[in-house]
Amino acid sequence: MLLTSNAFSGKTIDSLHIALSKSKTPSEKLAVLNRLFEAALPIDDTKAMRYADRALTISEFTDDEMEKGIALYNKGLYLLNTGQSNDARTYFYNAMQIFTKNDSEIWIAKTYSQLGQVVKNNLEYEKSLELLFNAMNILEKTNKAPKSLGTVYNRIGGVYYDQGNYDKAFEFWEKNLQIREILNDSLGLMSAYNNIGEIYRFSGDYDRALEYYNDAIAINNILQKPNFFPVIYDNIGNIYINTKEYKNAARYLNKALKIATQEKNEKRQAVVYNSLGNLYLAMNEYNSAKKYFQTANDLLTKLSNIEIQRESYLGLGKSFEHLHRYKEAYNYYVRFKQLSDSISKLNSFEEIARLEMRLLFENKKQLNDIEQEKKEWMYFIIAIGLFFIIIVIAWLYGRQKIRIKHSQTAKENLELERKRLQEEIDFKNRELATNVMYMVKKNELINHISEKLIKAKLRFKKENIPVAEEIIHTLQMNVDVQIWNTFEKRFEEVHKNFYSKLNERFPKLTNRDLKLCALLRLHLSTKEIATIMHQNPSSVEVARTRLRKKLNLSNTEINLVTFLSGI
Repeated sequence: MLLTSNAFSGKTIDSLHIALSKSKTPSEKLAVLNRLFEAALPIDDTKAMRYADRALTISEFTDDEMEKGIALYNKGLYLLNTGQSNDARTYFYNAMQIFTKNDSEIWIAKTYSQLGQVVKNNLEYEKSLELLFNAMNILEKTNKAPKSLGTVYNRIGGVYYDQGNYDKAFEFWEKNLQIREILNDSLGLMSAYNNIGEIYRFSGDYDRALEYYNDAIAINNILQKPNFFPVIYDNIGNIYINTKEYKNAARYLNKALKIATQEKNEKRQAVVYNSLGNLYLAMNEYNSAKKYFQTANDLLTKLSNIEIQRESYLGLGKSFEHLHRYKEAYNYYVRFKQLSDSISKLNSFEEIARLEMRLLFENKKQLNDIEQEKKEWMYFIIAIGLFFIIIVIAWLYGRQKIRIKHSQTAKENLELERKRLQEEIDFKNRELATNVMYMVKKNELINHISEKLIKAKLRFKKENIPVAEEIIHTLQMNVDVQIWNTFEKRFEEVHKNFYSKLNERFPKLTNRDLKLCALLRLHLSTKEIATIMHQNPSSVEVARTRLRKKLNLSNTEINLVTFLSGI
């Protein structure tokens, strides 16, 4: 069956070409071109692009709104699949307007799913989950598109995976696998096996991970999707790095690199080069490791992929550190830290942009309302000369209408102001969280480098020791010893009397309890709190359980963060 899948797609395309040649109206041609795109996309990106562009051109000459929306959706899908996420977003938004107008639930859900993937690519994880859960709720309710529902489960799992929440990722990837098995969807099964293998790899169950990876390879040996092989081989290579089977690791990583190079997939090449760098770090061959990390970094200069480039900077920092080239190591550690900070701030910047777009929309709406009022007054004045009696009634009616409208506008303005204040508090919360994490990470990095320099100083030449001591002194002068004092002062500026209210209601809370309350009030995740308080996530979960008991929330369904937000 798998061997005949491409042949079947080819026959479908041939049949659709015949249907296209017999189409007489723009609407008929548009519908066939949209079906051609769907048939061609899995096997030939170039043909699919041509069908999408022709469909968009013809859509200007037809009144079939649903097919117009599908043409816009298809163009966005092509752009997303080819890595042009931001361009794809515009097409999906335009398609969504048409689908919403026509109450097409399945297409609305599909578009939510694609937009969720777009914002995930931009590292906007919370917004991605919001869009994907919208899609999931619609598809589960309608129960008409199981394949699309599987895709949504897969993407939700991907977001949780990127956030480090592997239990949640596994839950949704298992749901996707069940759907793919029912549908006998070979391409979907291949992806599902690889994803679940990733969960087992990160949990340390390498034997189970290899079972799933090999199942995925078996399917792809039939499907022959070249771009998938580097992904799976890179994952297997990283398992062998962890198990110190370095020859096997090198064999799989070099196979991955060879295929990625043949396919001219520069992003995947960069990922494999980073893996090779980690392999040689593990083998203590630091010059070779440096070479591979540098090659990855050179490729990423063109690709602008923050996540992968961050790993290459970290690898270069470690390589130079082991080579005792501390100045270069420090420079790369700083770049690694800067990229880490930029990722944490990205969601905040996107929220600001979203608020700006909302404000522009509201302004445009108000201008349209003003223009409409002008037209109404013009018609009103013309009517005066024709019907004096009617004009009096119309004037009274118009005045009453304006008063109602003004009243509604005042209510809307109050609501907008309330939302603005809440959004301002949310922004300051994110800024506080970012600052405290930055200060903690900065101190850790400075202390780490200072310790390395102090240990290495004994091996320096006599004339270099004063220079090293001056660098150590400068680094230690930059350690911020007042992190919590600074944080608590700024926190009180945003959330006035938060601590005093807590102490008044719950006098038995310790200083550590109060710190945890403040971090939860900022909506930080367990992983982020663990980083700031120098604990592991399980300890933070235990602390949260104890805190619920002290706040008299045990055996209740009240959410801890919601409770603290109300204080």
